[in-house]
Amino acid sequence: MSIRRTTRTALASIVAFCSVAAHVSAQETCVAGHGHWGSGPSEALEQWSNAGQHLLAVGEGAALALYDNSTAQAPVRLGSVLIGDPVRYIDIAPDGQTAAVSDGRRRVHLVDIANRAAPVRRGVYSTTGTRQPYGMDTVGNRLYVAVRQQGLVVLDTSNRDAPVAIGQSSGPVTDYVFDVEVRGNFAYLAQRNDGVRIVNISNPANPILAGAYAASSGAADIRIVDARAYVSRGSSGIDILDLTNATAPTRLSTFGVNGAYLYETEPVGSQHVAVSSTTGTSLYSIATPASPVLAGTVSGDHYRLASRGNIAYTVAGSMGGQLPRVAILDASLPGSPAETGALAADGVSHDVRVGAGQVLVASGMRGLTVLDTTTPLAPAVASRLAFVDLEVKSVERVNGVAAVGGYGRIWLVDTSNPASPNPLSMIDTGFQYTSDLATRGNFLYAAAASGGLRMYDLSVPASPHLEWEWPSPSGLVQRVAVDGNVVLAAHNRTLYLLQAVGTSAPILVDTYEAPTIITDLAVADGFIHVATQTTGVRVLDNRIGGALTEVANLQMPLAVANGVAVEGDRLYVAAYGNAGLRVYDISDPTDPQFIEQRDTPGEPQRVSVSNGIVAFADGPSGVRTYVCDTDTVDRIFRGDFELP
Repeated sequence: MSIRRTTRTALASIVAFCSVAAHVSAQETCVAGHGHWGSGPSEALEQWSNAGQHLLAVGEGAALALYDNSTAQAPVRLGSVLIGDPVRYIDIAPDGQTAAVSDGRRRVHLVDIANRAAPVRRGVYSTTGTRQPYGMDTVGNRLYVAVRQQGLVVLDTSNRDAPVAIGQSSGPVTDYVFDVEVRGNFAYLAQRNDGVRIVNISNPANPILAGAYAASSGAADIRIVDARAYVSRGSSGIDILDLTNATAPTRLSTFGVNGAYLYETEPVGSQHVAVSSTTGTSLYSIATPASPVLAGTVSGDHYRLASRGNIAYTVAGSMGGQLPRVAILDASLPGSPAETGALAADGVSHDVRVGAGQVLVASGMRGLTVLDTTTPLAPAVASRLAFVDLEVKSVERVNGVAAVGGYGRIWLVDTSNPASPNPLSMIDTGFQYTSDLATRGNFLYAAAASGGLRMYDLSVPASPHLEWEWPSPSGLVQRVAVDGNVVLAAHNRTLYLLQAVGTSAPILVDTYEAPTIITDLAVADGFIHVATQTTGVRVLDNRIGGALTEVANLQMPLAVANGVAVEGDRLYVAAYGNAGLRVYDISDPTDPQFIEQRDTPGEPQRVSVSNGIVAFADGPSGVRTYVCDTDTVDRIFRGDFELP
């Protein structure tokens, strides 16, 4: 059921009654608010120890998770809290009661972690424009924040519900400001092209530039232990600085991994330092700081570091067919450090498909994630299914089963029992990358990159059969959509209109050149909605068949329309660039009317809708669900659904 203009005023009154999310207006359609499964890849780590307590904080997509790592090699998960946006940096206050989280975009969140099993979000500080917060350091009730293009910002956090900026450093900023560490009356900023900048914070309300070490150009991360600073300089290696003279550091040595981009440095034990990079985590002996010696390396694509004693924790990427994870590295034998355990992480949410009571998610190297959406606004993981060496980028439903595609293969999976998905068969696509899937009846259409467009008969899902292969004039197909006998295939800026009857090979009927790269397609009732990279959504009329005519252009300044879906008289657009979900009334497809926008600072990818339940893949921020259907709203009003 779709919402007509005549119902919007009544639905707005339900919104007022339920006291739900923002952007409420007389034209509100997703009136029941939204749900969020915020899990995703890890990008931040922080270790805290005091008085026999040991805590490891991990950014898990858009959530902050806490682990007890009293047993350093076997952390135990305690609890988590949804931040809303991907967690980029974490700092735990010395008393262990508060965690500061920056989302790498515009906000710093304060989280009460006194109850480790149930941390609670408190206040938020927002920067402006492109001045994103990165690394942080807490001293008492002051939070020192490295802010891109701005420098040091000092927050008063004595009221955790309302952090307030009380000071900002002086001095020019020519590039990113990535990290900050406080030592005594001075804050040391890793300020990329400017090297290390030193700010006097004896008066937090008036921080003053007091010195610099410009030779550490490329500075991206800084760790201070006693009177030494370890500065990661990207591909330029690591500097060890002597801070005996607090405002005029001297360099003791420079070292690094040849050809590797260095992300972070962390002292391990008392005589070694670990360095994470694109080639793994390397351990260096710093017994003689002037000449560090490589002691051993654990290979992999590593990013970020935290440590406790001789145990190091690093975010490990998914190169080499491995699942994304937080790797646990044992450096007790410096000459042969090794990964001895891991904390599993979810992958990036690339694609979604809504079904009855569940949403299927293409979760990269994590494989297929099945979300239970029996309560649509409270999505929860029912199961996960990983495939060896397959990064799942696309997902579809056909003939009652899930089709998941990536490089080289398409797996067919029975998800009738959401808690226990059952692989039925695998289609070998001949090393082709399946970037998109569409369905009609028992047929599955696969955009197989240089393999062109393919149609499989899945009448018997355990025995799929290739019916035809269409190479396209360019030899490539990246997007596909189907409506009856009309099949649409797209590559780069070109849209191909095909006529496909039964199992016969398709016939090319017409083409359309979009202004920029085509990112997604949706077709209904003879109208084709073409999402483009930088020129919004173009609406094409194909009702007369064989002649594509552009009849509308939905401009989206500063946003990338990554996904489109149509149901009834609604067009749903997943738009990247602080845009989120956009909803249009397409009762008259030649004159679409903007209804509302739900801002999400994540990275919206693809969108799916079924029976008024909308879901979109929010990249590293998981999956968001919306209710946009009058019948479902009525059920919520009656209490059939429980609002989160």
